[in-house]
Amino acid sequence: MRGSVGMMTGAMNIGLFAYPLIEVIWPKTGLIYFGMADIGGAFVMFGITYFVGSYFSEGSDQFDFKYLGKKLLQSVPLVTYIVMFILNISHIHLPHVAIDFFSILSHANMPLSMILLGVMLNFTLERKYIPATIKYLCLHYGLALVAGLLVHVLLPVSDDMIKTTLLVTWMFPVGVAIISYGIQFKYRTLPFIGMTTNLTIIISIIILYVYQAVFV
Repeated sequence: MRGSVGMMTGAMNIGLFAYPLIEVIWPKTGLIYFGMADIGGAFVMFGITYFVGSYFSEGSDQFDFKYLGKKLLQSVPLVTYIVMFILNISHIHLPHVAIDFFSILSHANMPLSMILLGVMLNFTLERKYIPATIKYLCLHYGLALVAGLLVHVLLPVSDDMIKTTLLVTWMFPVGVAIISYGIQFKYRTLPFIGMTTNLTIIISIIILYVYQAVFV
């Protein structure tokens, strides 16, 4: 159980879950700020949480650096940021044709992401894990609220969007990669991981829309 909670606590579903909603709520600058948060999130989810999962694993599979490197390279946002950063510091600009092409493709991002989230949802409830799930949800969103408010109030920056990004990011659901880690490391608490991950997706969607209605 400690390994399951440790993995879920450190993994935020930013790319798949947040991008479509952020693009609608903060269309001008949202993706820039949350994209920067996603860079760190990728290292945490594919690095630290993977290490935590292997450390508490009772299965035969242990920490695999090759697998870790592969997962980092498969993180599309992370690889995109690295490539674009290299192009930027090299003063290499993409042709307008390429930008227009990818702009057209980007219009499908929100519906496809929402469809994928819907396909992934599975509300099979295991009674014996319900108390643990409730405790984790209180921990997840309780810590998120406290940490987000502290950052929003105490962080010495004048850019309100930075504070908003750090506040909202804490409220995102558990990263779905944790389910694959649970399978790889043969966690007996896999039903708990899947049930909790699905519930956080629904709860976070509600929180984000309420936040939009009240503060944006």
